[in-house]
Amino acid sequence: MSESQNDYAELVAPAYRAHADQLLTAIVDVIGDAVVAINDDQQIIVFNRGAQAMFGYAPGQVLGQSLDLLLPPESRGQHAGLVAGFVAEPSVTRRMGERRTIHGVRRDGSRFPAGATIAHLRLPFGRVMVAVVRDISEHVETRERLQESLRLEEARARTDPLTGVRNLRAFQDALQRELARLDRGAAPLTLVYIDLDHFKPINDTFGHAFGDEVLVTIAQRLDGFVRDMDVVARIGGDEFAILMPETDGDSLRARVAQLHELLLEDMREGQSGVTFSIGVLTCTAVPDSVETCMHEADALMYRVKHSTRNAVEFGTLPA
Repeated sequence: MSESQNDYAELVAPAYRAHADQLLTAIVDVIGDAVVAINDDQQIIVFNRGAQAMFGYAPGQVLGQSLDLLLPPESRGQHAGLVAGFVAEPSVTRRMGERRTIHGVRRDGSRFPAGATIAHLRLPFGRVMVAVVRDISEHVETRERLQESLRLEEARARTDPLTGVRNLRAFQDALQRELARLDRGAAPLTLVYIDLDHFKPINDTFGHAFGDEVLVTIAQRLDGFVRDMDVVARIGGDEFAILMPETDGDSLRARVAQLHELLLEDMREGQSGVTFSIGVLTCTAVPDSVETCMHEADALMYRVKHSTRNAVEFGTLPA
């Protein structure tokens, strides 16, 4: 036995020390994970049963072959450098795949995400790199499902469930970001507040299902009208708002007038009788708070609501 084998034999019960080498081989073979070892020339010198099941090769097809056989093409050029860097480190073992997902390639060309613990050994006959590899496909799939569920949950928390546009919370967050941009020198921004006139009688007369259809129709019109950079939100039962960054002046008045007419056309087609009280606030400087900005836009809207209805009131902040 070599010196290293004698060291191993000391870990085995006395009755089995004569069979230590055979025992070691059997243990490596029954490990469920893949055990792959390479020499200094990156040639595979150990390939246990777990590796055979994982990669789909028989030992005779891989022993003596380059480790590149088990790696995706984009990883092959990097591997020798990574091995050299690891060997130069003081630690003799390291987990791989914690900072980025690594992949193995099966005989049929399919890939799988892998987790691996690697070690470098200096033995009398030379240096050996050993990797214990585990197929973590199920773990990765579970993680991706959880991440997607979290993304959907976060989206639901910021979306009005009836109309699919943003909710009040998401609108406030977007406004906060745009006010920060305005503070850094961006062009003025505009808030458009829209309240539905005569909406309550619709619910009372035709029922909430009809009222919901009206709200969805309005949300779709608003969402289809605005630019990609604008934000549409339902901020109350029958109130909508639009955040329009970098917008002011005559072009704003023309766009709001066009939107008002389109909304009225939709309502006439649906025979709902709804009209719109609209307040339009342009911020040329940063107000004290998001709440101040929203309050001023709301006040413009209610000035219309409590006077003529079905009209537009424009204002600026500061006045």
